[in-house]
Amino acid sequence: MDDVVCPGELLELIKKSDRIFIEKTPFNKHVGMRVEGYGEEPLKLRIDFRDELVGNYSRNMLHGGVSMSVLDAVGGMQVFRAVIKRLQNEPQDLVTAVLSKISTINLSVQFVKPGIGRSFYATAQIVRLGRKVAFVDMQLLNQDDELIATAHGVYNVG
Repeated sequence: MDDVVCPGELLELIKKSDRIFIEKTPFNKHVGMRVEGYGEEPLKLRIDFRDELVGNYSRNMLHGGVSMSVLDAVGGMQVFRAVIKRLQNEPQDLVTAVLSKISTINLSVQFVKPGIGRSFYATAQIVRLGRKVAFVDMQLLNQDDELIATAHGVYNVG
């Protein structure tokens, strides 16, 4: 059965889905999102602070919309990873069909501290992966591990 996703192919499929999130989504690419530590848990999605990402010029802060986008992206990417792992040994057509349906249903963000830093990274943890929806908690921190924002996301998975 060469048309199924085998455990040995999981990392390659995860890398491919990560590249789609980063390289095929123009806004994510513009923001400069990049994955650190392929295959490691938790997933880390990093961005470097640049002038184009400023939301408050007088404080040189990261734009809140950029923070939300990074949190949503890391949540979605973590869901992709969980679904890929859950569907290992299933036909590739099924895996592709399920992955194509994943989307954000709801995203709630709490800004804890001003987005000040040279770089930022986001992590995500699956709270529950059901047959129809996934619940995910995310965090955005700066390079000094100061918590900038938290989020709770609900994602369609079926």
